[in-house]
Amino acid sequence: MTSPSPNRLALLLGLVGSAAISGGAALAAPWIPPLEQHRDWLQAQRSWADQSYRQTQRRLDRLETCLQWARRPRDEERCLSRDQEARERQWQRDQQEWQALVERRGATSWVPWRPGF
Repeated sequence: MTSPSPNRLALLLGLVGSAAISGGAALAAPWIPPLEQHRDWLQAQRSWADQSYRQTQRRLDRLETCLQWARRPRDEERCLSRDQEARERQWQRDQQEWQALVERRGATSWVPWRPGF
């Protein structure tokens, strides 16, 4: 096996070195989006949270009305059961809408959804 020429060796070492430096720089300093994108993301989250809050308020209003009209314990149980089902549907809908929001924003990693945050 022949050894590489000094010029080839210098070129090879230069390429390896520059790749190592640029790779290390990428790990050390992740890309941070401009401030305007942070504001847009904040506004999108706020809009999503406001919509979810309004849905929760409507659900609780329906539950309150149902309980006011309930005449027997069985009627109250029915109201609470319907509310539980509505709460589960809302939780699913909120989770799906959150993931759609994250995908629309072009996030490259999964952003967890947590109710109440």
